[in-house]
Amino acid sequence: YNSIKEWYLNNDRMMKMNNNIFIEMTTKMQMAYSCSSSKIKALKEIIKANDASRVIVFCKYIASADFVKQSIDDVNVLTYGKHSFGLNLQDFNVIVFFDKTWDYAQRIQCERRIWREGQLNNCVYYDLTCNVGLEKLINQNIENKTNILDHFKKVGINQIKKTI
Repeated sequence: YNSIKEWYLNNDRMMKMNNNIFIEMTTKMQMAYSCSSSKIKALKEIIKANDASRVIVFCKYIASADFVKQSIDDVNVLTYGKHSFGLNLQDFNVIVFFDKTWDYAQRIQCERRIWREGQLNNCVYYDLTCNVGLEKLINQNIENKTNILDHFKKVGINQIKKTI
């Protein structure tokens, strides 16, 4: 993580890459720690505490999805982009977010795959978070978006229109 960060923060490289450096750097840094044995250990504990047949693991990267599949037998692994839209997965009630995503819409779409009309069980969501600054930054990003959404729900569209 740190070596990738230092490589990207080189002044010459930053000047060449212009505004694209942040996205490329954070993606490479996140991929560097996504396949962590401690995350697998935590995932195994979550699966052990729940009915394994009702658990879905969402991954951001193909490498981490493959890592989970190779580390744990009979686990349901999906990706944010390909598997988060249009699927009705209400037979499941536990989601584990193995990797973080900046995209709040993808996160909500994943949550809504199990929480919908017809769901008979409480839905539980787990976030596996590494102890690195980038994960904390992504968490803050998602929390800020959630707070804004909650504010709009609380205030209502008519009140917002009055302030514009």
